[in-house]
Formats: sequence, C-alpha cells, structure tokens
Amino acid sequence: MPMTSSAQVLPVRLYHTEARIMLAAPMPGLEPEDIVVRIDGAHVSIHGEERGQHQHDLSLAIVEWTIGPYHREIELGEPVDGVLTNATYGNGVLVLSMPKVSAGHLGSSAEFRLITVAAGHGERIGHVGRDVTPQSTEVHWAEKHARDAAGRRVAHGASPYAHVNIWRLNEAGASWDDSAAREVGARLSAQPGFRSYVLIRTHEWEVVAITIFDSRERLDSALSAVAHTLETLVKPLAASPPERRAGAVLYEVAA
Repeated sequence: MPMTSSAQVLPVRLYHTEARIMLAAPMPGLEPEDIVVRIDGAHVSIHGEERGQHQHDLSLAIVEWTIGPYHREIELGEPVDGVLTNATYGNGVLVLSMPKVSAGHLGSSAEFRLITVAAGHGERIGHVGRDVTPQSTEVHWAEKHARDAAGRRVAHGASPYAHVNIWRLNEAGASWDDSAAREVGARLSAQPGFRSYVLIRTHEWEVVAITIFDSRERLDSALSAVAHTLETLVKPLAASPPERRAGAVLYEVAA
C-alpha cells in the first residue's frame, strides 16, 4: 500500500458491537476507487490517493487540507476477518464493518479497493446479515438487481391498488400553483402502504391524480385520512366533483 510523507493523517471514530468493530474516517473529495484498505489480523491500513493534482497550481491564500493523499494505520486491539469486511463510502466518509473472530483465531487478511456503485458512493461487500453470511460484492449486486427487478413487476392477482381522480378545474384551479398537490402528496406518503402519487395536467382545465398503495384496504384508509385536506384545499379549485376510477395494479415499472 503506497505511503508518502505528505499524506494527511486521518482522524477516525472506532466502536465495538457484539459481533463487529466499526470504523469511520473522513476522506473528502475522493472517488471510491481512490481508496485502498488492508486488514491483517488486528491491524488496519487505510490509504486515499491524491485527487486533482492541479490543486497545487492554484495561488491559494490558506491551505489547511488537500484532496488526498490520506493515510492511517490503526491497531484494533483484537483480530477481525478481513475477507468478510464490508466497506462503504458516501458523503466523503469511509465506514468499515469488520466482523470479529472467535477467541484463539488470528483472523484473515485482505486488501481491497472500493468500487463505485453510484455518484460519489462506493462499497466493498464481504458479508450480509446480522449473522455475517459471506458474500462478494458481485453476488450482492446481482441479487440486489434481481430483487429490484422483481419488486417492480406485479403479477396478476397481487395486492397493489390504484385510485384515479379526473378533476375539471375552475378559474382558481387553472393556475399552475401546485401547493395543494404537494400537501396532498405529503399526507398520502406518510400513510402505511404508500407506493406513489402522481398529478398530471392533461389540459388547462383538467388534472388527473393517480394514487397507488400496496393494498385496497390501505388505499381506502389513506384516502379517508386525507379527506379533510381534499375538502379544504382541492375542492375549491374544482368546477365539479371528480370522475373516479379504481382497480388492481397489473404491471408497474419504475426507474
């Protein structure tokens, strides 16, 4: 693992749970692939490579930190399983979740570089679950994508239920002010079983509201909970009572 005399020493937060040692270290400005972690028994090395070398070309009046390199060597006091260690990076902070090993065992060694999973976020998976079930990053993400894909498809006879209101608007409702819709959406999203709420302007004098909950019972309960809000905020904008439609969701795809 590289180390230079100019590397900044990382401050850390370290704490123990029954089954793991948790470590957090701020490494602002990096991408996940800039971070390398080595775990060897009870010893942890963290290194963040320098990013943005042109930062040194600026005429800076005050320089109290640079975007890497970062480095820290830490003795944990007891061995951990490096192979099963999870690492996440988000909001500029690296977090290690290191499973403890049984008394008398030396632990396992591992060196890894984080991979990017979203903009500014990275991880390395060594285990899942409270019981520390071994799993690789690749398998974890393959299973996650499979679960997400399955969750976006609703088979025939499943429970999600949709409610559609078609509102004809009066002059007050014809404006583009969406404050009433935001209030209704906020109240619906706080109800159990909420899936989505969409308001579509189909004409200058018409909007369509589509609400989906995970069951008809929860949808009915949620609509009852927001009835007063509809009465006071939405009905004054309508020229007439809405046309209503409702039914089971047959297929649903979300980004």
